[in-house]
Amino acid sequence: MPEKKSKGGVLFVVEKVVNWCLVCVRILVEYLNVKIEVFKITVNRYRIRRRRFGLRMALICGVINFENQI
Repeated sequence: MPEKKSKGGVLFVVEKVVNWCLVCVRILVEYLNVKIEVFKITVNRYRIRRRRFGLRMALICGVINFENQI
């Protein structure tokens, strides 16, 4: 969680740097979530066998990882 300033207070430089680093990581995570949601398996209700959900998610993540390496 990012550091918040109190009412009438200010954030120190270290707290601002930490908040900036958290924002950078959060942007990357949200970007990958959007790439995963392109596959409708995560957006819609999963109605097929639950045993294979993990396998399918692993395959989707593998495809996305392969795409990001190139």
